[in-house]
Amino acid sequence: MDLDFSAKEPSLGYFYQLRYALFLLLSARQQENPVILIEALDDIEIRNNQQVNLHQTKYHANSKTNLSDRSSDFWKTLRVWCEQINTSLINPKETIFTLVTTESISEKSIIKKIKDKVNTQEIIEELKEVAKETTNKTNIKGYQAFNALNQENKNKLIDNMFITDSSLDFNEVDKRIKNELKLSALQSQIDPLLERLEGWFFRICIEHLQGSVDYISFNDLQKQINYIVDSFKEDNLPIDFPDKIQLTAEELEKIDSMIFSKQLDLIDISQRVKNAAISNYQRAFNQRSKWLKDDLLNPQEEIDFDKRLIDEWQEKFDLLLDATEGSDATVQQAQGKDFYISNYVQQTSNIFIRNRFQENYLTRGSYHMLSDKLKVGWHPCFEDLLKGNNNDS
Repeated sequence: MDLDFSAKEPSLGYFYQLRYALFLLLSARQQENPVILIEALDDIEIRNNQQVNLHQTKYHANSKTNLSDRSSDFWKTLRVWCEQINTSLINPKETIFTLVTTESISEKSIIKKIKDKVNTQEIIEELKEVAKETTNKTNIKGYQAFNALNQENKNKLIDNMFITDSSLDFNEVDKRIKNELKLSALQSQIDPLLERLEGWFFRICIEHLQGSVDYISFNDLQKQINYIVDSFKEDNLPIDFPDKIQLTAEELEKIDSMIFSKQLDLIDISQRVKNAAISNYQRAFNQRSKWLKDDLLNPQEEIDFDKRLIDEWQEKFDLLLDATEGSDATVQQAQGKDFYISNYVQQTSNIFIRNRFQENYLTRGSYHMLSDKLKVGWHPCFEDLLKGNNNDS
């Protein structure tokens, strides 16, 4: 079946731009104080203490055409650069211009000569011939901007222009990013590192586009890499779900049928407190699943962690049973509520899955995962009241 990429291409082009920006910043490690900007002077702009590097990215999901002398991608790019030179926004002597495209270059085109660094004057004369045309309405402004350059600026523009064509598609950029990350992490950690690094990079790019971050520096990137790699150490784990989860009414309705939710209903917990418990359950469940998927957690560690949680709960629960023995249902419910609030809301267990991972959401949520299997409970008679509902089959 043929896929229609027309609607997807703009979105893919945006993600390609950000992924390529990540690759460029990673590969700029040898430069002096490199920083990257998105949608400033160009799609991607890299600055260091010596020069400015402008990159135009042109992504085509399913294009089989070649980049030719009259390609709109080329002339739109040229127009941007020429107008910035003409208005003195950039100095072509101190700027590197790069067009990055997923299309291939026509072998007999002027663009191929630019890529191969053929004689500058020959390239300029051929571009001037094309720019004499008046019938191509799509490219006319590009032609005008190029013609408006003086000869010296034309020379500098062509001298400092580079073309990267079809060799860099999504997969190739991905491979090159992973190759850069080999210097920072073990081979087995590259995929989980890239996933988390890319998530951070996309978020900070959005903040940058919104104006709250001026630029993204290589120093910031290196710090984030070090932070993520540190979370992969034997005594630590990455935090992938730092924020509380807000569920829709439909999602909350589905959760009401789960045993851990019924456990909270048995002790008459308010909806506000229950929502926090649901968030912790979801975050813990998702976190543990992700660690296992990324092969960052040994399944035996999960088993041992749960056993330690159960052992601690049992010691406290035995005290609750002693305090409520012979009590009526009203007292049992009230005591169960106090037991839960005192031990699992107002304070948290000091049992951690690894010594340096001490996020409360994991411990609290893991207790709710256990309560969903009736391994632990809050009401003194939870097992009898929920008999036949055990999910741990």
